[in-house]
This record gives sequence, C-alpha cells and structure tokens, in this order.
Amino acid sequence: MGTNVVIQMDEIHVKSTFTYKGGKIIGSSLNPTDPAKTVFAFMISSLSKRWSSIVRLLPCSSSSAEVLFPIIKDVIRDVEACGLSVHVLCTDNYPMNVNIFKLFSPSRLLEHIVPHPMDSNRPLFLLFDFVHIIKSIHFENIQVASTAVFEEIRKLYKSDQHSVAKLAPRLNSKACWPSTLERQNVSLALRIFDESTAAALNVSYQSRYHTSTNSQTTDFITIICNVRKLFNINTPNKGILHKDEFSVPLTYNDTRFMFLQCVVDWAECWRVMPDKRGKLSPQTFTSFRHSCIALPCIVNHLTGNCGYSYVLSSFLQNDPLEHHFDLYRMMSGAQCHISYCQVLETERRIKLSSILKLFSKKPVEDSISLKNFLESCSSSCGQDSHASFSLEMYLSAIQGYSGIELNKQILQSLSFIAGYSVYAYYKHSTKCQSCLLFLTKNKEMEIEEPSGSEYRLIQIIDRGSLKWPSSDVIDAIITLWKVFSSIESQPSIFNNFITGPSRSILIQLTTSLIEDEQAEVWRVMCDECGTLMWDVLAKLLTATSNCLISNKIKNMNSQLPLKPCVENTRKLKKLKAN
Repeated sequence: MGTNVVIQMDEIHVKSTFTYKGGKIIGSSLNPTDPAKTVFAFMISSLSKRWSSIVRLLPCSSSSAEVLFPIIKDVIRDVEACGLSVHVLCTDNYPMNVNIFKLFSPSRLLEHIVPHPMDSNRPLFLLFDFVHIIKSIHFENIQVASTAVFEEIRKLYKSDQHSVAKLAPRLNSKACWPSTLERQNVSLALRIFDESTAAALNVSYQSRYHTSTNSQTTDFITIICNVRKLFNINTPNKGILHKDEFSVPLTYNDTRFMFLQCVVDWAECWRVMPDKRGKLSPQTFTSFRHSCIALPCIVNHLTGNCGYSYVLSSFLQNDPLEHHFDLYRMMSGAQCHISYCQVLETERRIKLSSILKLFSKKPVEDSISLKNFLESCSSSCGQDSHASFSLEMYLSAIQGYSGIELNKQILQSLSFIAGYSVYAYYKHSTKCQSCLLFLTKNKEMEIEEPSGSEYRLIQIIDRGSLKWPSSDVIDAIITLWKVFSSIESQPSIFNNFITGPSRSILIQLTTSLIEDEQAEVWRVMCDECGTLMWDVLAKLLTATSNCLISNKIKNMNSQLPLKPCVENTRKLKKLKAN
C-alpha cells in the first residue's frame, strides 16, 4: 500500500526574468528566448502516510493542454518506473486543466475514470482539488452582489460587528468585503462556509421571521460545509474527536456516498434553473459535480482492490503542494513574487534537508555523516558537466569567428575584463610572482603609447593596483568574445546555448580554438610553482565567461516588456474631490 501515490499538479507565478548562476542561464521557458512566467509543479504524495515530494518543475511562459498533456504522461511513466503506482491525478479547476483531463479520455469528454496511460486495464482517477472549488464558489458569489447568500451574511455581520458576545465569531470585514487579492485567500472563504456561520444565520432568520424553518442560505452553506468535510478527512480519529459523522474516514460503499449523490442531483437542478442570477459559472458547476462523483469511485477502488480498510480524503488534495509553494516564498526571504531561480534553489534546500538530519553527539546507527555524504556526492557527480554535451553543432556555427570586426572601444573593454580575470585568478592562487609576470605587462612601458592603445581605459582608471594583462591574455579573451558573438548572432544556436551549460560550452569552444592557434604559448609550466599555464587559462576564461554571459542576461532582461502601470482611480478621485 505504501507504493500507491497521487500526482498533484499546480502552478506558481514567478518573475519573468533570466538569471545567470553556476555557469548556466536559468529562467527560460519551453521557448528558450522567453522567460518563464509560471512554473508547473508535479508532486507525488502517498495515499497511506504523510509523505510527498516534488518530481518535476516545468517553467512556462504560455502553455496549452496539448503541450502539457505529453509532459504529464512522461511524469506518470517516470513515477511508475520507480516502482510506484499512480492511482489519482489531482489539480485545480482551471480551464486548461479541464482540457487536459479531457485529453486523457478516449472520447475527449470530461470523465472521472480513464484508462491508465501505462496499462489500459488499470483505472486512472481524475479529481479536482476541492479547496480551489470553494475559492471559486466564494469568488463567484461575491461578484454577484445580489446573491441571497452574501446579502444575508453581510447583514448578519453588520448587526453583530459591534457586539462583544458575537453570534457569528468567524465573520469579519475581510471575509464579507474582500479585496481582489483577498478573494484568493482560502481562510477567508472558510470563514463564510463554516458551521458557526450557518448556525448564526439560522438563529437570525428564525428570530426575524418567527419561524422554525431554515433559510436557503443556511442550507446552502451547510451543504458546502459537509461536502468539504468529506474531502478534508486527515486523521483516523477526527470524526471521533469532533463527534462528526462527516469527518469519519471513508470506507467501501460508505453510506455518506448517498449524500454526495444527492448533492450532485441538487447541483444539476440548480444548473438548469432558468434564472441565471446567483448561479455559479458552468466551469465551477462542472468541477463541483465531477469531484463529488469521483470521490466515491476512488474510495471504493482503494478499499476494494488495493487493500485499504479506509481512506483519508485529504491525502488526495493539493494541500501538500500549496504548503510547498509557501515554503518557496518563505525560504526566499518571505517574498510573494519569486523567480524561477529562487524556486530551484529552495527546492534543492528542501531536498537536502530531507536527507540530512540533526542527531545528538551520541553514536546512532542510522545517522548520516555530513563529511561522508559530501565525499560520496563529489565522487559520484563532482565532475563538471563539460563533456555532457556535443560541440559539433557549435563548431560549425563559429567557423567564421575570425571575420568578426573588433573596434577600439570593445578592445579596450575586453582588455579591462582581461585584467579583472587576471586579478580574480591571482586573488585565489598561490600568489606566485612568476605566474603574475607571465600574465601581466609592465605598466611603465605603456605610458607613452597613443590614446588608441588597448590599455587606454585601464590607464585612465588605474590608481596603482589594477592588473595590466599581457598581449597573450588579451588575445585569448578576444577569441572568447568572438566565439560568444558568433553564437549570439545565430538565434537557433543561441537558443540551444542558453538552455545548456552555457559557460562550459563557451570555454570548451574557446580552448579548442586556442589549442590550434596558441598552444605553444599556454602549454608551458611555471618554473617557480610548477603550475601549468593551460590550467590558468581555463580559470581566466571562466571569469571572462561569467562577465560576458551575465551582461548578456542583463540586456535580455532590460528588453522584456514592462507591465503597464494601472492608474489608481480611487486615489485620483479623492485628490480631485479635495
């Protein structure tokens, strides 16, 4: 039973920006030249215990059901290849996700049971996250101001807001009059769809009209609350502790499934009513009905065919994935709008923290030594991925690199960058003076040269501590710049360049050209410290590559379209009135 999992899907909005880090360009979407606007996250969660893990993060700028459908099938195949069994696919009721669910069906209609992509004899259950459905119901009832639901709730809050002994303690102003952003807040929606709110409405209605019957608003909130309880069973003893039959774990052919069937019939009657006022959107109606039908089928399958004695329905929902998104934001400095690079870095920290745990100083058999763990990682994957890609495509693309023109301004800039690369190497080296003499030039010899010299920029800025690179170092940096310019001028090649290990590609291409043209210059060894100058060249090229690629990323980010500023009409009207 421990191998049975559910795949949960959702997206998180990220900053549309590129980031250069670790020798790679991060932030591109499926189209390499477009920055990612959202990240689709795929998480697997166990159906029998509290365990979940992200299995894939997919950056996208714009996507469709046809693009994501094969990717989801690949995720299911990879999870099944690890020995796990996927039974349920859960996501929100966004229109694109509805279209994805339709593609799983042979009839291309929305169904709650479809043939499994890995085995047509097995069922795959499709489920919508009920928390998102509650948010949709809350949002759509607010949009229609004339709905009886919110009119009664707001009247109840107004009559109760100044009272010390409140009839509806869960209600507040934000729940009754939420802003556009607060309408996406689940906690505010649950303040409306709460037992205490339904009870307060019932008492208020009966005292106002002197009747013993319930109001329609009370019945509506009670129905939504009971359905939510059936989708939010998270512990075996919840029903016993709360003394609530709707919170007891679900079993085979549970009697509460009759209630869900009645809810489906009620929703269908509501949908076909001729009066459109106060009704939910067709999309919300469809997802609500679909989830109420799918839940009993999932429970009967797990208890009848997979050996479960009961099912905790909250394990089917997207709550672990939403909690993961909260961790991304909190671990990135409590930012609401983070970048794709921050998402990746946070996910790596979460994965690492799940492996490394703190133990006491007393010896424990199953404890992990951090030193041994790092050594095993360095031995298995410590090699830089320079050889994990093919250079044939790039070698043919840079054949005409020598014909690229180099003006005086670029030459002086490259000389300055070459001096920085020498400084960066010398700062972290053994401070060998012989190596420094090989890499630099005597400043006094360049003082009398004309203003067009490649050292002119350094000469103007220098106050005595800048490194003046030798002509061999400048020639190597110029070769690197020409290679980068050749790649940049060809869009198809550049698209592959930014999706791969960019720095490694650039360094290998440059060293292969220098090997043919200047090998005798760099294939020497320092007499004083024994350092091979070819290894020093790789470090110089690394520092220069970081500089060039980083500047290119800044240029790409500066060319991204800015969002138009929305005029704050409320403040403008207030200022005009004054």
